[in-house]
Amino acid sequence: MHAVFVRFLVIAAIVLLPAVPIGPVAPVAIAAAQEAQESVTGHAEFVTATGFRFRYSFSAIRHADGSVSGEFENHVENAATGEFVLIAHVGIVCFTVTGNIARIGGIVERQIGGTTPPGAEGFITVVDNGEGGQGVPDLASPPGVAPGSAFAHCASGLPRPLFPVEHGNIQVRPAGS
Repeated sequence: MHAVFVRFLVIAAIVLLPAVPIGPVAPVAIAAAQEAQESVTGHAEFVTATGFRFRYSFSAIRHADGSVSGEFENHVENAATGEFVLIAHVGIVCFTVTGNIARIGGIVERQIGGTTPPGAEGFITVVDNGEGGQGVPDLASPPGVAPGSAFAHCASGLPRPLFPVEHGNIQVRPAGS
């Protein structure tokens, strides 16, 4: 019985060993990490003064060639009743990092609920107040939507109220960090 098990292990090793990536994996991972020059990622959940619960996740990356990629998924519900308001998916087209603050702009790709059509421009602002025990929560704005707003917000900032993030974490990584 022991000999059968040993033969099985030898055959499995011969079959599976060529599938184990060796060599190029580390350089690919290093190249991918070096390619991202600046990034803003995270998840934020908060309730606005008007009683809407926002839950959104986002990822915005500036690559070595200056191009930007990323996406933003937004869920909104009535905080008191839990009633569905909308879900929107946005493709990120720009972002600007100033210290621990990021201004992000994008184009609505699809939405369920609400009245914002695909192709509309939107924007958010997020603030990374650090990690852990210092007790200062990250901040996030509800999305704004207006014609011409995505690049205008990235360039100079459009006013948005900021709310403490109740659940989630925001990571603002400036270039060179």
